[in-house]
Amino acid sequence: MATSPRDDDETDGLEGLNASPPKETVIGHGGKIYTDRTFSLLDVADEPRRSAILLIERPWFDPLILITIMCNCTTMAWESPLDPTGTLKSSFIDVCEWIYLLIFTVEMLSKILAYGFAFHKQAYLQDPWCQLDFIVVSLAWIPIIVRAPPTTPVFAVALGVTILSRAPIHSRTFCLQHRSRRLATILSFGQCVHCDRCAH
Repeated sequence: MATSPRDDDETDGLEGLNASPPKETVIGHGGKIYTDRTFSLLDVADEPRRSAILLIERPWFDPLILITIMCNCTTMAWESPLDPTGTLKSSFIDVCEWIYLLIFTVEMLSKILAYGFAFHKQAYLQDPWCQLDFIVVSLAWIPIIVRAPPTTPVFAVALGVTILSRAPIHSRTFCLQHRSRRLATILSFGQCVHCDRCAH
């Protein structure tokens, strides 16, 4: 069971990872509790879980994710279903989407490793926003793994929906509306109007 942050006899800050013996429960800078075992194997001070905890607790980690989200919104606003293929713009956006996907994937895997996956109160899948991240990042990888066209509707909206868990409300609404309009176009016509990038 997760330990309250106020139970000072049983919990410690991140310095507890270096204690001898290491603490079984530690608290991050933002109050996140790291406890129990990940995959029934790794205590909080065991590698690589310890490194994952230290990574996501770095002061630059959340700002990096927020900057990625804002950049994602910017490229989504810039992208148009009328854009021709093979242009510098389309190539640049494709590279950006790969970078966003990789950053969000590293974030997801690091948090799964640090929090634990599913079977205790502080685990990754116990958080509704983490559940959303897990679903959309997984859906974004499916067409890549099965070699489906990378512009299928699922791929088209997945990275955009990822912003919902952390972006400000006005940014969430803007980006989701943009992707929703594109998805509606794809579902209605089988492809984006005059867009060779979308699959029939």
